[in-house]
Amino acid sequence: SDVCSSDLAGRVRRGLRARAESVNLAGVVVGRRGRVPCFGFFVPSAMTTFLENRFAFFYVRRDRSEGGKDSQGYASSINKIGSFDSVEGFFTIYDHLVKPTDLSSESHPMAATDYHLFREGILPTWEDPHNKRGGKWIIRLRKVEGLASLYFEDLLLALIGEQFGNVGHLVCGVVVSCRQHEDIISIWNADAEDKDATNKIRRSEEPRLNSSHLCNLV
Repeated sequence: SDVCSSDLAGRVRRGLRARAESVNLAGVVVGRRGRVPCFGFFVPSAMTTFLENRFAFFYVRRDRSEGGKDSQGYASSINKIGSFDSVEGFFTIYDHLVKPTDLSSESHPMAATDYHLFREGILPTWEDPHNKRGGKWIIRLRKVEGLASLYFEDLLLALIGEQFGNVGHLVCGVVVSCRQHEDIISIWNADAEDKDATNKIRRSEEPRLNSSHLCNLV
């Protein structure tokens, strides 16, 4: 069932509509006719909205009580959900995902589940050649119902719509990690030494954030 608030659902629909109707947005290419899947039903679309780049969803579920895994063990626990190259393809996958808000479980307090959205060809590991010189911004969120879903969804749309400006090519992917007492969102970048670019990535997200919802932004 759809656990998003009506406000969140509206934000997603508006994001979809903006990308489907505009031919001028960075990262969006208008293509063949199609139908847009949106929250469990189909709405007519005059065009299929192709993206400038291809992306892939992954998930990882782990028991933090078992301690850290080595890089090989962690890589083996990564599961690819699917990839896409259009707005419609994004929603075909996204509409079938359990929302981040519902991932943490009181019955398994040490379990952590991560969703990753990365550019196709980049694995969500630091050993991947695209990430090995990189870093990440971390946003720690208070456990407020729907909050992780809201912020992560904003980031997903920003990434696939190439909304990070002239440093967007350095954004490798975004992650949400759902835990018992907090949720963590991170933005992975390709070059941790490029302080100007990493600060631009951070500044691009600061206006979206409500400080009362944050545990920390590091």
